[in-house]
Amino acid sequence: MGAPAVSRSLLFHPLAMNSHRHWRQLYRESGGINPSHAMRAHLINLLSILWAPLRRAEDLCYSTALERTEITTPPLFVLGHWRTGTTHLHNLLCQDPATCYVNTFQTLLPDSFLVGRHTVQSLIARSMPKKRHMDNVSLGADLPQEEEMAMANISPHSFYVGLYFPNRMPELFTRYVLFEGLTPREHAEWKQAYLSLLKKVAYVNPGKRLVLKSPTNTGRIPQLLELFPDAKFIYLHRDPFRVFKSTMHLFETTFDLVGFQHPPKEQIERYVHDFFPRLVEKYEADKTLIPKGNLVEIPYDTLSSDGLRTLASAYESLSLPGWDAAKPHIAAYLDSQAGYEKNVFRMDRATVERIEANWGAELQRHAYERPALSD
Repeated sequence: MGAPAVSRSLLFHPLAMNSHRHWRQLYRESGGINPSHAMRAHLINLLSILWAPLRRAEDLCYSTALERTEITTPPLFVLGHWRTGTTHLHNLLCQDPATCYVNTFQTLLPDSFLVGRHTVQSLIARSMPKKRHMDNVSLGADLPQEEEMAMANISPHSFYVGLYFPNRMPELFTRYVLFEGLTPREHAEWKQAYLSLLKKVAYVNPGKRLVLKSPTNTGRIPQLLELFPDAKFIYLHRDPFRVFKSTMHLFETTFDLVGFQHPPKEQIERYVHDFFPRLVEKYEADKTLIPKGNLVEIPYDTLSSDGLRTLASAYESLSLPGWDAAKPHIAAYLDSQAGYEKNVFRMDRATVERIEANWGAELQRHAYERPALSD
């Protein structure tokens, strides 16, 4: 996940700018919050009311124009489990001047960012942290972000509601990542919310190709093809041992920073061991639905070792136009990341053995080897 754009200030909790109606629904369905976060919940409740005039102004000013907006160029979707390098790939692809994306500011005010970009965005930009909380990746109001972060602010049909109420994660994963057990009404509501968000981004970026990234989309290939039959896809996979430790770190730090519930580490580990194989197997089953020539699969190590050549090959394989114009921008971004330092994780024998037991199919599929042990 692209990590919530927050500082320790409650003003920049990712839910602080959602609608009051949406917040009340999430609260009712939460299953209860930790008493230590009662004040956080109360203040978010108040803040959600304060943003109402912006939402009303946006409806008045833009509803007609948005109804007429169409997404004419098929989007490009970046797929892959959390912590497989999807953010890095997303950032690379978004250097292409012919593309557009959902930015961090838009995920915070998804139902009022058209009006808010003239009044609020500069405040957000000045006050945000410069790095993501779980790694060293740059964070900024105008930088690419996961559209799923915005979906959790406008719709109850989002897996990322579980970032705030992690006790609900298993249910949310099954329903809104794998799309199992949804009613026709829930499916239609998800589709309407998703298209509404993307149309807003397309409205302010006419003629550009949307580049969209969220690991949740890895389980939604049929739904995405229903919306965009000619969409392009790039799928990343990475050493599962590395992915496990990094995903654990991601969930633990995110729940601590923005959550209203505190699942123990053992519960979080069960989530990760459950979600990974189900997501990857769903992708493997559904990828055959993608038309020939519209999917590229890339190992993370290949992208990491030679990003420019990897992207050139992907553009060619997907028949994406504009590589010559995009190349210098992508090369400049790669140069700017030369000093990036990754998190370092140690692997003990028990953890390695649990990964091998739960993720064995993926280890065999890509011939990933057991890492050196720390004990």
